[in-house]
Amino acid sequence: IVLDCGTGARVLGETLLEEAQSPLRVNLLITHTHWDHIQGFPFFAPIFEPGVELTVYAPAGFQQNLENAMAGQMQYSYFPVKLQDLRSRMRFYTVDEGAFNIGNALVETQYLNHPAPTIGYRVTIGGVSVVYATDHEPFTPTHASLWHPGDAKHVEFLSNADLVIHDAQYTEDEYISKVGWGHSTVTYATDVALEAGARRLALTHHDPQHDDAAIERIEALCKARGAANRSKIEIMAAAEGAELYLPEVAQKRTRRGAQSALGAPSLAGSRVLLGMDDLAQAQQIADMLAADGVTTDVAADEPALVTALSSHPNMVILDAALVTGDVFAVAANLLKDRRNAGLAIVVLTEHLDDAALRRSAALGLTDCLAKPFSPPLVHARVRAWLARRTGQKRPYAPMAAPPPDVQSQPLALPRRGATGTAAQAKKVQVLADAPLFSSLSRQDLRALAEGARFCSYLSGTVVLRQGQQTNGMQVIVSGRVRVYGRGRDQQAGDVLLQELGPGEVFGEMGLIDGLSVSASVLTLTRVRTLLLPAAQVLHELEHSPAVSFRMMQMLAKRLRQADRLLMRDGPDALTGLMNRLALAEAYRREAASSRRRGYSLALLHVDIQGMRNINTLHGHEQGDMAMQAVADALRHACRESDLLARDDDDEFLVLLSDTEADGAKLTIGRFQRRLTEVLDQRALMDLAVTVRAAATDEPPASLEELEARLSPPHALPDRTTALAGAT
Repeated sequence: IVLDCGTGARVLGETLLEEAQSPLRVNLLITHTHWDHIQGFPFFAPIFEPGVELTVYAPAGFQQNLENAMAGQMQYSYFPVKLQDLRSRMRFYTVDEGAFNIGNALVETQYLNHPAPTIGYRVTIGGVSVVYATDHEPFTPTHASLWHPGDAKHVEFLSNADLVIHDAQYTEDEYISKVGWGHSTVTYATDVALEAGARRLALTHHDPQHDDAAIERIEALCKARGAANRSKIEIMAAAEGAELYLPEVAQKRTRRGAQSALGAPSLAGSRVLLGMDDLAQAQQIADMLAADGVTTDVAADEPALVTALSSHPNMVILDAALVTGDVFAVAANLLKDRRNAGLAIVVLTEHLDDAALRRSAALGLTDCLAKPFSPPLVHARVRAWLARRTGQKRPYAPMAAPPPDVQSQPLALPRRGATGTAAQAKKVQVLADAPLFSSLSRQDLRALAEGARFCSYLSGTVVLRQGQQTNGMQVIVSGRVRVYGRGRDQQAGDVLLQELGPGEVFGEMGLIDGLSVSASVLTLTRVRTLLLPAAQVLHELEHSPAVSFRMMQMLAKRLRQADRLLMRDGPDALTGLMNRLALAEAYRREAASSRRRGYSLALLHVDIQGMRNINTLHGHEQGDMAMQAVADALRHACRESDLLARDDDDEFLVLLSDTEADGAKLTIGRFQRRLTEVLDQRALMDLAVTVRAAATDEPPASLEELEARLSPPHALPDRTTALAGAT
């Protein structure tokens, strides 16, 4: 079992191949896919050896799955061997909070507090427990006490561990300027280990600015803190090459059971209400959550907050600045309302002192965040809380092979001992709870329920397959399904369209137009549905304006979602660059990171002059070739980390990360030289191209605001034109 895969993986891999018995089986537990935790993976020698079995576990990242994240650093731009060309046998598992087994070792997992989804691991074998909790930040900037529910949960995770390997990057003085970066202080690491009754603490994730002498002072400080608390805990600073021996014990210590950690629950379909007066910050959080399929509503005042609660959100993020009076009293009233049963509430406040934390704990609030805060950190914490709620009922079971693709015939499972009347009443209640049919009278609901039947499907079942005919529409009673499709190009992979949960329906398109099913439906969990005959659904659509209107609303929403995915993620067809919407979304994330970490951003605006004349005089084919030449020259001139987009027919935008004005000028020079070469190589006509630039160390909130700072174009006497100066 290997914890994370930093640069130490190189020597470890060589040692394993020399000493380990064949066949070698490696289980790699990754906390998250930030660079410093996976950069040793391409140099881990066992991955190149046939016969080696490698199983990788990690949480789902923000923008891509685990396998793609690991493969990203092995693109030809960075490494000569691609992931798919490795000779070892590899498996990838996405993990959530819960537990799973590796042989006779029990692995328990829990989310840590970091600006990216990060998992801590607790491994127990032979009655001995080791906790690996790196990249974790206190849940409050001032952690004089551990009253925050997040800190309490963290202490519980460390409880009675034989060894805690914990993030301890900063001293208290250093942490003041690093709040929101996702790392602990040395005193916090010591305090949570003491509170948890841990037997040994290894301080790790040392700050690169700390030399050996500084680490020794920190180690002495933490030992003194433990002694002052009359604790027998052993404290050490983790060092390269250190070996610790933890003998198994005869009496095994057991912990409470947990849900399965394998197969993270989908957040798609969850709804979050943002009660925030800062609309720009609310929009930034909403954009981040949209990538997870989470629907967000924004309420900028108290009346709007009350109205938005009627949408029954899973979570409310409540800013103290939004409400008049005591925000905790408002939260308490929301929790008392029966209509808000199960509602998660997160409070944002500038005064997160000990008294506020005590009130939060007494009320049972989900979380409290101190303002100002880092939006990516909020994103990670919201994801963690939503994942806990959506995954609460998943039972823990030992790891097994993925279920086979069973036949898509539903299994009728009527409730044992239920009478016909009781079963009919249950069907009526399911329909009444479904938004599509909730406006119908009880009489109409009973009529619709006639002939309907309950169906159950195992996880991994293809309920509907693209191209098949359907004879009805299904209402999801419990569980979740994934809707995916494949275009005309059969060599292309499947495209995820959406995920659906309780109360939502599928199979409606084939029912309405009478054609074959346009997409496949796969169950993500065990799913129970109510199958409605086509004739009865069509009858209600014909005779109930309310149902017809809601059906149109549902279809419009799904079409908008598909359009949004296409516009956000679909690259430009001619050049292969991202579109403007995708760049604008990426800019908000980059700007937030820039402000938090203190680096500059630069923006280039590239414009081909006289594009209309080129198309008119020489044809659109020549115009397209000119566009492609400019795009290729930009790719060559920019770094892999820079973002390129086609803005308009003859305009491009380039976002340069960690770049000041001088760096922007260098990029412009490289682009000008490369474009000249491309035009010569492809025997294309001369082009007049202008480049405008803007550089700033305080990026504005939106891409449009930075565009407004672009300097005026300036033409140079050459076949290509570039701007001389950058602001």
